Amino acid sequence: MLLRFDEYPYHQITASFAGVAGSDPQWNDGHYVCVSDQAGQVCLASSLRLYHNNDVLDGFVCLRHAGRQHNIRLSRRLRPHMDELAVGPLRLEIIEPMRLLRLVLEDNEFGIALDVTCRSVTVPYEDPAEVTRVDGRLISERMTYEITGKCAGWVRVGDARYELDPAADSFFRNHSWGYQAGRGGPRLYAAPTVGARRRVPGVRRLLLCRSERPQGVRQGRHHDGRPQRRGDRRGARPAVL
Repeated sequence: MLLRFDEYPYHQITASFAGVAGSDPQWNDGHYVCVSDQAGQVCLASSLRLYHNNDVLDGFVCLRHAGRQHNIRLSRRLRPHMDELAVGPLRLEIIEPMRLLRLVLEDNEFGIALDVTCRSVTVPYEDPAEVTRVDGRLISERMTYEITGKCAGWVRVGDARYELDPAADSFFRNHSWGYQAGRGGPRLYAAPTVGARRRVPGVRRLLLCRSERPQGVRQGRHHDGRPQRRGDRRGARPAVL
């Protein structure tokens, strides 16, 4: 099966872009986008993710408004339209790679819709490759990059419509791909892992900040109350596209 991307000379395996190198069902590739207005009226998280070896594309929108959470979960067969980042009313458009992305949720029976454009104001941060082995067995192998910036457009919940102002409202997004335990279903015909767990259970917190000066400190606490301090950026220089 050939895709339009196969015209470009960027192949790294002896297969078209319709396939990946391995057969692990946990191989996945996708985008995760978070948007919030500064006034705190609406905030949302959304994702579209491809599971090549399962032939599935999944997507969701999780939106908070007026003390309520609204969720939409969507899924379709990945092929033959795997070069279309869309499922049902939800689609993701990469207008300019690393710089400009558009997230759209068309009108639907659940009463929420949006059309948001995310423009990067920093260069992407490439995380170190995450490689996890337990007793020598490969459990997870993933790459991720992350971008923040300004957003414009609108979000509608019921009859209320909120305009996003790029002078004040922000987004965070990441793009990750690889093998990740827990995604794509269990690995069949494999013995349970023995030894250390892959990751300590906990919550994930995203904090968007904007400052005229490139400095800041993030501080938190461990579950036992001990202070945890990371991210002192005083004196750092911002990287701007």
